[in-house]
Amino acid sequence: FKVKKIPDKIPYVFFVSRYKVIKEKDKLLKELASNEFNPTSEILFQEDPPKAFKNSGSGSINNNLVRVIKNTPDKIELEAQTKQDGFIFISELFYPGWKVFTDGVESKILKANYIFRAVSANKGKHSIVFVYKPESFKIGMVIYFKNRKL
Repeated sequence: FKVKKIPDKIPYVFFVSRYKVIKEKDKLLKELASNEFNPTSEILFQEDPPKAFKNSGSGSINNNLVRVIKNTPDKIELEAQTKQDGFIFISELFYPGWKVFTDGVESKILKANYIFRAVSANKGKHSIVFVYKPESFKIGMVIYFKNRKL
């Protein structure tokens, strides 16, 4: 593999309307490393997103607003105003235990660009909240309280 220099800083969160599905890991990594790939205008997925949006427009972040409202170790709140259907990309590692809620309804976190997170977003204004709620914590609490009763 070779190191690819990305000319501009990639925002922490942004909107993208274009995507590609590349199921094979090696092909996906090769595409990520290619000079033609622009991470701020297209997202690469290894599986089909739950909402198959039409790949439209330039895919760029222009005219679509995504801003961070709150960012703590276990909760990230975003506000998005989009002019078309697409995806909210967040430069946070894809990691088990995270859940996402769009307008209060649980959504699927998508593994984007091999290691990051994204969530689908319809055209319009949305509240998006990522919350860290690992199952292992719940299991540990159940075991702890059951053992205390003994």
